[in-house]
Amino acid sequence: MQERQLALAREVGDLPAEVIGLGNLGRAHRGLGRPEDALTCFKESLEYARHTGNIHHEGFALYEMGITYMEQGRFPEGRAHMDQALPVWKRPGTYESWRGHTWSGLFPACMTLQIGPGPR
Repeated sequence: MQERQLALAREVGDLPAEVIGLGNLGRAHRGLGRPEDALTCFKESLEYARHTGNIHHEGFALYEMGITYMEQGRFPEGRAHMDQALPVWKRPGTYESWRGHTWSGLFPACMTLQIGPGPR
C-alpha cells in the first residue's frame, strides 16, 4: 500500500506527497524489521523536505531516523538525530504537538542507558 502511494506521488510529480510517502514507507519497513530500508526512506525524505523547505517533515524525518537508530541499539546516532529534530521543530511554522515527540523518543534510550535520575 505504502509503495503504491509513493509510486503514484512520483508519477504525478507531487513532491510533498512523495515526502509523506517516503516517511510512511520507512515506518512500514521499520515495523517489518528492515531498519536499513527504513533509514534509506527517511534519508531520502529528509533530502526532499530540506529541498522544498518543509520544516515539519524535516523534523519528522530526523525524528524517525533517531527512533530507528535507537531501536537498533545505535544510541549515539539516535540521540544525534533527535538533537537535530528538536531545533527544527522549534522554528516558527512547525506543528506544536510534534515538538514533544523528540523528547518522548529519548526516554526509552535513557532508561536503557540508565541516564538521568532513578535507581541504577
